[in-house]
Amino acid sequence: GSGKGEKRHAAFLARSKELAQRLGKPPRYISGHGGSIEECALRGIHLLFSLVHQDDANLSRFGSDVVQTLYDVSSVAPDPIRQWALERVEPLALRWKARFRRLADLAEEPTAGCRPDEVVEAVMGLYALERVGLEHQSLKQEVASYVRVKKFASKDFAQFDLDKPQALLAAKHSEDKHATLTSALNTAFFASKVGISLGGLTLPSVLGHLRSLRPYKLPGAPGLADDQEWIDQITMVFNFVHVVSNFGELRLRRRLVPLEAAFLCDPANMNQALKKKDVHLVGELCHCLRVLGFCPSDSPQLEEGLQFLLEAQRPKDGSWPTRDGDAEPYTRYHAAMCATMALYEPVFRGFAPASRDLKALLEKWAKKDAEKRGQHGLEKEAQLEAASDAGLGDGCPGALAAVEPLYGGGDASEGWRGAVGRGEGRLVALLRWRHEICQHATPDDFKRSLKAKAAKAPKAEGGSMAGAGRSSEAARQRSLALAQRAAANNQGGEATEGGPRKRPRVDDEDEDEGEDSAEGPHAADPAGQVEGNDEDLDDLL
Repeated sequence: GSGKGEKRHAAFLARSKELAQRLGKPPRYISGHGGSIEECALRGIHLLFSLVHQDDANLSRFGSDVVQTLYDVSSVAPDPIRQWALERVEPLALRWKARFRRLADLAEEPTAGCRPDEVVEAVMGLYALERVGLEHQSLKQEVASYVRVKKFASKDFAQFDLDKPQALLAAKHSEDKHATLTSALNTAFFASKVGISLGGLTLPSVLGHLRSLRPYKLPGAPGLADDQEWIDQITMVFNFVHVVSNFGELRLRRRLVPLEAAFLCDPANMNQALKKKDVHLVGELCHCLRVLGFCPSDSPQLEEGLQFLLEAQRPKDGSWPTRDGDAEPYTRYHAAMCATMALYEPVFRGFAPASRDLKALLEKWAKKDAEKRGQHGLEKEAQLEAASDAGLGDGCPGALAAVEPLYGGGDASEGWRGAVGRGEGRLVALLRWRHEICQHATPDDFKRSLKAKAAKAPKAEGGSMAGAGRSSEAARQRSLALAQRAAANNQGGEATEGGPRKRPRVDDEDEDEGEDSAEGPHAADPAGQVEGNDEDLDDLL
């Protein structure tokens, strides 16, 4: 009966609060005076969780935002940051689900029904729950039915008519055009992920109006009404990067968003954010630079921003200064969220965007923009992209040194550099490295095994060392010839000895597409992209 259900619900809430109290304790090994990036990130996560588990009002106001943030951190952060976020995200998500069991629970005036913005709040909460792996079918069905019954149109959620060109500039609140588009971007993203139609609102239809707000203006540039317009503009670009990359889960190639990448990379933006000592802007900018493939070693802006965030954190409670000293709980959450997600180096789960239609749209725009800038712009973008993607062996130089001779005859020749620049050559190198190095603990073990194999090789007649040397050299030449044939087969699909070989299914720009790139086996196993069994792979290599 309903009485038993209410008792179970009350017992569940009591257990959830008890668990939250246990998880709300800060980690013991964290010092109270500054610390490393890891310690600062853990303090930030502790603050995010504490803001909502200690206050039911905050849970109601922005609990779903904290759930999404904790999951976004746990999806790409290294341990122990990942573990610290994962332990807290599910209990918090369960509490939010128990708090909002019906759509009316989100309405300010339940008897009057939900406004479009309250419907969006429900959609955002559903998205956060589904990211964690929880279902809320009753609320989801109620939201979808409510939108249909009320006959909401897309402009009710976007706040401007998506079907009319330049409609954003002619909207009622045209002075807040950047903030309006930012809200529409997030709403369309959440609705598409949850699978609820909000009057036909789609992400491509919203993105179509982004071009009307270009070109982007740097701080102090002519045409900016005031400093707030620059803040709204760069915040809009931040959110564009977020929705395209699944909020930092996927690596976004700069060639797909050349104008946004060039704008965010301009030092004037970071300089202005640091001058204002705005943690929100510095954190978001650092996070977007990481999503675009930068690291502190090759981006002075990112390095300066991270140093500012480390120094600005208050070690006592893990908080950061808010914009204009705003003490509102949500503002404190937003500052901590922006800073925490910028601190750690993400381990991406694939390449953005997560939609084929969206990728086709971005490629179309990038092609048009490149034609305007000319061939010089194209070459510069290719060099930048190659520089970021060539960080293939940063963590295992010894292992990749073992496969380098396959492409250059033993030295870093032009053939080797050219192969690295192509998807086919890079994949073959990765497969070769994985096939050999995974059988041994370290690159040093791999080298020792090569010496052991050479020592066990059969000697030539008469036991002459010269014969053994010739045999070893012949084996090396055969290996090089086989690798060169494999590389040639990759480039042109030509036949080699023994008949035509299978060509790997490789497209460097199209691999790791969409949700498959974030969750499928290929994201963790490059070898999974080659058709055939292990014997075929050995033969290819």
